[in-house]
Amino acid sequence: MFFFLFPLVILISLYDLKYRKIPNWVTLPLLLLGLYVGFPGNPIIWIASAFIFSAWKFGFMGGGDAKLWIGLLWCLSSFGDNVVVWMFVALMLTGVAQIVVRAL
Repeated sequence: MFFFLFPLVILISLYDLKYRKIPNWVTLPLLLLGLYVGFPGNPIIWIASAFIFSAWKFGFMGGGDAKLWIGLLWCLSSFGDNVVVWMFVALMLTGVAQIVVRAL
């Protein structure tokens, strides 16, 4: 699944840079696939998803970005907790970098 998701994220990132939007036809299938893969059973995924949802709700990230990250977390949850933790750390680091760039 990683070999499918990595190129997808690269393509969607380029699309987002150009059009400033992440289409639902990408994020919704990721969310559905993540539900199938094993989202409901892992409390770490629940916590990370709630944190990302909160970041969107309080305006720290866009809705498309939040859906994409949650979909990726749900899909990659089958690889174990370490992958999820590192993805969450990457989200926080890139989020802080974006806030700093916007502030400057």
